[in-house]
Amino acid sequence: MAKEVLKTHDLDFCSRPDQLAARRLSYSSIDVGFSPYNDYRREMKKLCVVHLFSRVQQYRPIQEDEVARLMEKIGQLSLDSKPVNLSEAMMRLSSTYICRVDFSKRYAEEGAERNRFHGMFKESEVLLTSFCFSNYFPLMGWVNRLTGFHNRLQKTFEELDIFYQELIDEHLDPNRPKLDEKDIIDVLLQVSKDGGFSFDLTIDHIKAILMNMLLAGIDTSAATLIWVMTFLMKNPKCLKRTQDEVRDLIGKKGGTETSTATVTCVMSFPMKNPKFLKRTQNEVRNLMGEKEEETLKFGKILRSFILKDSLVAPSTSKDNTLSSYHLVREEGHVLECAWELQQWSLPLLIFFTSLIRKCQ
Repeated sequence: MAKEVLKTHDLDFCSRPDQLAARRLSYSSIDVGFSPYNDYRREMKKLCVVHLFSRVQQYRPIQEDEVARLMEKIGQLSLDSKPVNLSEAMMRLSSTYICRVDFSKRYAEEGAERNRFHGMFKESEVLLTSFCFSNYFPLMGWVNRLTGFHNRLQKTFEELDIFYQELIDEHLDPNRPKLDEKDIIDVLLQVSKDGGFSFDLTIDHIKAILMNMLLAGIDTSAATLIWVMTFLMKNPKCLKRTQDEVRDLIGKKGGTETSTATVTCVMSFPMKNPKFLKRTQNEVRNLMGEKEEETLKFGKILRSFILKDSLVAPSTSKDNTLSSYHLVREEGHVLECAWELQQWSLPLLIFFTSLIRKCQ
């Protein structure tokens, strides 16, 4: 059944279910993540790949700078014999990097702006994953008002909209200091001005793309790093081999003053062929594990956990038959059980939220 959904009928399951919170936060599904699979979504994907994702290497100095700052902070805490909250550190690293790339701001230090930023996006994540009556019982949408879901969603949307508009207004200000490298908002505003796509890129489109990058980029990156570090610490042999290879790359130098050079060295390494470190990186990217027993065991455990809740449920874009069940267009939803998928047993739990009938 997994093969039928993910390979045989892949194109039929490329759409996303129409859910209230996702639709509202994505400005009526005009983003990349929650829009239906059609020509418009392909154009949006092309825009992101050509104009945004192709610039990843240009933002590498930002990445190196943020990792160096993190290493310096951890080094200082170590010298002061203080514990390090690794989860918080990884979340802050991911957040500051994404913010600097998207709109050239850092929310690393405690303060009103940082609390506002993280509060809005935490609430957005909660709303996207909360149970909503109208998603499963369309005629019972009024229940959302009784439970307070509708008001929470509207309040969060308005706060995010104001936040996005403030950022865009700052970038449109002719007196804004010019930066050495354009951030994502700069690029999107330039694309909106130049045109060249089958649709007009409006301010709402830019806001929807920003929502995708912030919501999909911060927590996912941080969660992956946290799980990698957690399971490395739980597997001392893997941790020791990875540490040895990193130390061989940078030399056995101590002190926090070499952190920037260390980061640059490790992030650009075609040197000395660090096999085990590369295998660990491959497991982070959810690729196939190597045949070596330690890495294979580490990879299986790692993939089982970090993928557990990371998949977005697809829906059918046309009538289809799957394992003797008939799925009605846009009414058949598939919940992919990622943990079982990695274990290769009972790979998918099919859940049809509306009209379902057994094929005769």
